Amino acid sequence: MKVGILALQGDVDLHRSVLESLKVQSVLITSKEQLDDVVRLIIPGGESTAMSKLLVSSDIYGRLKERIKQDSISIFGTCAGLILLSNTVLDGRKDQVSLQALDVAVRRNAFGRQIESSFKHVEMVTGGFIEPAFIRAPKIENISAKVDILGRLKDSGEPVLVRQGKMMGATFHPELCFNQDCNMVHRLFLEYTEEN
Repeated sequence: MKVGILALQGDVDLHRSVLESLKVQSVLITSKEQLDDVVRLIIPGGESTAMSKLLVSSDIYGRLKERIKQDSISIFGTCAGLILLSNTVLDGRKDQVSLQALDVAVRRNAFGRQIESSFKHVEMVTGGFIEPAFIRAPKIENISAKVDILGRLKDSGEPVLVRQGKMMGATFHPELCFNQDCNMVHRLFLEYTEEN
């Protein structure tokens, strides 16, 4: 199994480290040609507007949209990656693009500024919990019946990890976590993509 990591901007190295800990080979994706070599892709956290522009300027955006339409790729978007996967970005810039692959509406930076970053307790529907980092994280404000909720904040019950078919998105950074089971979310992504 080989997993691509979109490496235009954002937290690439820690995702690669988590995959290595799971004995999964990864490849850094910087061109549309490389995209054709993978059936699983992680879009990391970072800055969503910068990533959006880089997706378009690198010509990866169009190819990725085609692969999503063909149902030939599974994608896991974390933080900014979730924003890029979402059907609706409530406070996005006019020049910001979305892959429109997850039927959710998100609000950018809804968990506060960089200085307000924190680890939060997330209850997993599969059992157990994680305490990942929320860094200028988006908030899922609307979710369709087509989308399954995989994780919720313990305190509020708010959905923070979702899945729709081959698409999975997290408002947080699962590669940065406080508790021992730091690769739980990546394992879920790999398990779900094995099923499809």
